[in-house]
Amino acid sequence: MVQHPLSLTHCSDRKYSCMAQQAKRAEISAEPIAIAPERADRFAWFFGPADAVPSIPFTPDQLEPACALLLRNWNVLPVTAPKLFSWVGAKYGNSPEANHVRDVTAAVRALARMQTLLINRLANELEAQGIPYVLMKGASASLVLYPEADLRRGLDADIGVPKQYIKAAEQIANQQGFVAAAFDEENRHAFRVDEIAKDLVEAEHYELACLNRRQIVQGLSPEDDAASRRSIPFPRPWHETEDGDLACYVTLDIHHGICLDIEVDAMVETAQRVTRHGYSAMVPQPEWMMLQLIFKSYWEGVHRFNSRGIYQYADLVRLVEHIKGDTAERLFALLEFYELEAGAFYVWRAVETQLGGHLTPELADFVERHAIPPIDRLPSEVNDQGDMWPRLWGFR
Repeated sequence: MVQHPLSLTHCSDRKYSCMAQQAKRAEISAEPIAIAPERADRFAWFFGPADAVPSIPFTPDQLEPACALLLRNWNVLPVTAPKLFSWVGAKYGNSPEANHVRDVTAAVRALARMQTLLINRLANELEAQGIPYVLMKGASASLVLYPEADLRRGLDADIGVPKQYIKAAEQIANQQGFVAAAFDEENRHAFRVDEIAKDLVEAEHYELACLNRRQIVQGLSPEDDAASRRSIPFPRPWHETEDGDLACYVTLDIHHGICLDIEVDAMVETAQRVTRHGYSAMVPQPEWMMLQLIFKSYWEGVHRFNSRGIYQYADLVRLVEHIKGDTAERLFALLEFYELEAGAFYVWRAVETQLGGHLTPELADFVERHAIPPIDRLPSEVNDQGDMWPRLWGFR
């Protein structure tokens, strides 16, 4: 299928002068800014590199909001929680708030191991039946970017399959116990959706309706079993059965697109095999991993206040070191084609100014070159909807 440049809409149609655009994009300098102790983004450093320096010193009144933010972004809690415990010290490291974070961390890692096992089993069967695929989002990040596979996971396990294979992939997933089901937040259970509702959702979307499998969890250590039970009702998939068994829902998203405008076909065609953490699967090339991160971080950031997507920066600061040489050139070509250069500018700029991370020379040069937008195009024409960083944190 023909790929088309991306249009994000909802931009202002006001044409900026060169000076105004320069101020708009360059309003945050290249130097890290001082963070006031009451600012929401004072905790951004948790999602930065492993050696990121805390933006503010710890005081007891910071414990509760810090724990709340990390729990909200539980997808990377196994890497942010150790930073929290180090920051708060021994006295507050055993507080009820910190112990809850500790319990949820154990539950997240157990869920990650379950998701990794099941999505790799699906991937193996897709390969056996000649269906091309690629792991996406947290499923690929956990395999490529983290030293252990259970340090990164999400609510869903995502996999990309070209559209012509999507129904065959769904059939395999069904055979492995995944059924189309929606999650009822109030009752904390997934319920099957009827075919009419399923078809309506899929006709307007770039993925199949959510597929869920209810899994009785066995084999956890007594400590992890107890911690996972204490963490209920958080994170969402965990619950106890009517018989008192520990269980979780594993949600599978099978994509034929990153969004409606970007199909997965090219990402699948260029996928590479990675064997790590005891698994072997097809994952995106770094440029495609970064394109997904930029699209999701920027799109969600500019459209949602107080987004849960802050956790994606933990992936991003680990991925930037892979973007150099020919990989960087391929990525820049993708950004130009899909008109995501403005989004990349804002997303990458925050790595250094907000998170204490470092860009490769290629990415640093890109940020410098794009600090002044083109003066002959409207913001809407280049998908420039402004800096997503303040909106991520609820600033208006």
